[in-house]
Amino acid sequence: MLPIHRLKKAFVPDSVAVIGASDRAGSLGTFVWNGVSNSNRVMQAYPVNPKYKYLGVSPCWPRLADLPVVPDLAVIALPSKYVLDMLAECAEKGVRFVLLATGQEDYTADRLWREEVISTAHRLGIRVIGPESTGLMRPEIGLNVSYWPNLAKTGRVGLICQSGSVTASVLDYAARHCVGFSSVITTGFECDISLAEMVDFLASDPATGVIALHIETLRHPRALYSAIRAAGRSKPVVILKASSSNASRLISTRTATASADKTVLDALIRRAGAVSCSQLEEFLATIEVFSAGRLPRLSGRVAVIANGLGFASLAADSADHCCLEFAQPKAQTQRALAKLIGSPLVLSNPVDLGVTASIEKFALALKTLLEDVRTDGVLVAMSAANGADPIAAATALAAVSQCSYKPVIASWGGRDITLACPASPQEQMLPCVPSARLAAQAFTHLMQFVRNRELRVRPPREGIDTNKCDLVAARAVAMLAQDEKRHRLIESQTEELLRAFGIPAESAHLANNEIQAADIAEAIGFPVAMKLAAAGVAEKTEVGGVALNILSAKEAQEAFVRIRENCTRYAPMAKFRGVIVQSMVRRPNARELSLSMITDPVLGPIIKLGAGGHMGSLMPETAAAVPPIIAPIAEDLIDRSPVAPALGAFRGMPPASRDALVRTIISLSRMAESIPSIAEVIIDPLFVDEDGVLAIDCSVAICARSPMPDDQHSHMTIAPCPIEKILHFKSKFGLMRLRSIKSDDFDALKRLISRISRRSAYMRFHKDASKITDEELIDFTQIDYDRETALCIEDDSTAGPELHAVARLRTVAGTDEAEFGILVEDDCQGNGFGTMLMKRLEQEARARKLKTLTGYIFSENIPMRALMVKLGYANTPCSEDSSMLMYRLTL
Repeated sequence: MLPIHRLKKAFVPDSVAVIGASDRAGSLGTFVWNGVSNSNRVMQAYPVNPKYKYLGVSPCWPRLADLPVVPDLAVIALPSKYVLDMLAECAEKGVRFVLLATGQEDYTADRLWREEVISTAHRLGIRVIGPESTGLMRPEIGLNVSYWPNLAKTGRVGLICQSGSVTASVLDYAARHCVGFSSVITTGFECDISLAEMVDFLASDPATGVIALHIETLRHPRALYSAIRAAGRSKPVVILKASSSNASRLISTRTATASADKTVLDALIRRAGAVSCSQLEEFLATIEVFSAGRLPRLSGRVAVIANGLGFASLAADSADHCCLEFAQPKAQTQRALAKLIGSPLVLSNPVDLGVTASIEKFALALKTLLEDVRTDGVLVAMSAANGADPIAAATALAAVSQCSYKPVIASWGGRDITLACPASPQEQMLPCVPSARLAAQAFTHLMQFVRNRELRVRPPREGIDTNKCDLVAARAVAMLAQDEKRHRLIESQTEELLRAFGIPAESAHLANNEIQAADIAEAIGFPVAMKLAAAGVAEKTEVGGVALNILSAKEAQEAFVRIRENCTRYAPMAKFRGVIVQSMVRRPNARELSLSMITDPVLGPIIKLGAGGHMGSLMPETAAAVPPIIAPIAEDLIDRSPVAPALGAFRGMPPASRDALVRTIISLSRMAESIPSIAEVIIDPLFVDEDGVLAIDCSVAICARSPMPDDQHSHMTIAPCPIEKILHFKSKFGLMRLRSIKSDDFDALKRLISRISRRSAYMRFHKDASKITDEELIDFTQIDYDRETALCIEDDSTAGPELHAVARLRTVAGTDEAEFGILVEDDCQGNGFGTMLMKRLEQEARARKLKTLTGYIFSENIPMRALMVKLGYANTPCSEDSSMLMYRLTL
């Protein structure tokens, strides 16, 4: 039985007090009380205002202390100068949750005032929604304490917005398209209760099936990522985020927060398993489609049905624009469609039923395509040319779609059927969006969600060994640069850093004059390349700072002089340090890439991959991923990058080594994770061919942060594996070590599962070992370290360590509790492994400030029950399963 979320009474209150409720036109309290008056919970809402005895039929109370009950939630709809006094009254009454409605901007925009409000609330034991929140709704119980007068329809969508105006637009669309909500919440400034906590609440809410978020600014990006990732395990998460530079400037100015780069934010959302929309109409249509609860298969093949050649071509063009894959129906399906249309020349996809196609013909064509195994979803675009009643058409199509698990999305050109029929199409699980373009975009987001989920559970491909990293040497380089007051590493330091992370780099030799340049060139052998070394020059080629194919000492001297003169002429403010001399690399099959690690002001370290060299200037598009990066994420980054097609075989060139590129991406990710003082690494060009990778040119920027990360890796948005606390111990099986589980333990964990008995598997997983899926094992190794702890005991074999015991702790979001699970290999049971793992889990739980540790154990699992008794756990029968016992430890 899951514990109750600590914020449930804030978002699903049994009683509400509206402080400042009024019927005076234009007052804050009037807006909120109008919403309460039009809801079904008016009898559980208590207006508080000494100026009134009644508001409508509701008695109005002069003071909060006079209420006959202690309200679960108090809404303060007063001028901001009264907020601090009202918080004291709320605490005196025993109110635990307060919503601060929209107030006076000269107060709410003041950071010091907001900090004082939250500090006072925390001292009084009150949690605060807002300030600047426009309220919340819970349609299921008829609750509306918001600025919107009409209660939304009950449904499966949990909506959280950072903007009241966006919330109003979503509610207006939902009312016309029959989209229902489990909750509607506006966050305000999130000074206390954060967006992440609200997402956690909706993730645990059984009434919510889809979570829709509007994000203006990321105030707590790490917590939000963790919450979205956890929610995305069981529910789709759809996000609307303004992403243009002008929009970002507007929001940053208003909220006094930095703005994240669009590419970077999209990468984070994708990594969390959510889908991202950039336009309001797209967001609204996507919510409607997800609320129908149908997902396509991973292959994502779509069929298009329309009436009229022009309308069919426009609908197909929309699908093409969204890069959807068109289904290729079976011959049997093609014959059935040809018979239906009455022409042997019919194109099977898109399907043009003719301008005057009847409702029955549409329904039959839809049924035919849904029954085809090569079709994963259908877009229906109906023009008004056939004169059909849109309500009847929607009803007929909904009846057909109900017989299939495949998603069907309808669009009506020029007509909105929901205005005439506000309930039936959506209630029959037929999303009806305004245009074929929006239908195609919504189907694209369905596919993105399915593919994101597949990426999250994709097992690592065997045969990819990560590069060995020498962290001691790498940190020594960073510390030396800081001691020398450098902002960028010099060439020798850069080369040493790359080699410490296993990234091959072409040796660079700095020449201070033309004679030295000639001597270096002769020493390393001709031909050579020469490049400008000057602080303040970003692009060497733009100032004439590169000379290639130098074949003699004389040419080397001339090239040095020319590069120095060009620097003086075209970059007079740059600080000339000399000229770099390198061997002229001859790799005819090399692709030139740009691989970089940058630091986003909001999201921290980011890895980007794109075209390098001269092509990088012409093709500036990049793909991004957020560290820490494992092999499947690195492979996905390569696939999404603009250089992906160039890595395959073409025009007589063999395919480039993707494995080498994957290892390099992972190494760069480890650099970002392990050395916070490295602010930027740009490898451009990075040569990639069939023999591997080679860094030709690299620039590394250093900042003032410590070269050693703190225990929480606070410079990262995604929590990496904690700094190793390895415990070595001796057992009768030899030397063992207890450590944290990592993502690359997947294969070792799979081997452990294959060795355990059927009984042990059943005791831990409640199923036979043969039925434990790779997805479950990946879920055990690719964890969110901010919410979970996973431990293992492995032997100290140098040939290939094997796991012999594993344990896990997972916090229950919104509570002070965590659940644990433990598995010990049969041959190792009775040797204290379980006791060691449990004590380590208890240490972790205390470090997370948890209060209770809970585990569910089969009553027939006598050894585990004995261990629980030994460690002081109390047991109670499990109300949900009589064969289980619930063991709890109060920490």
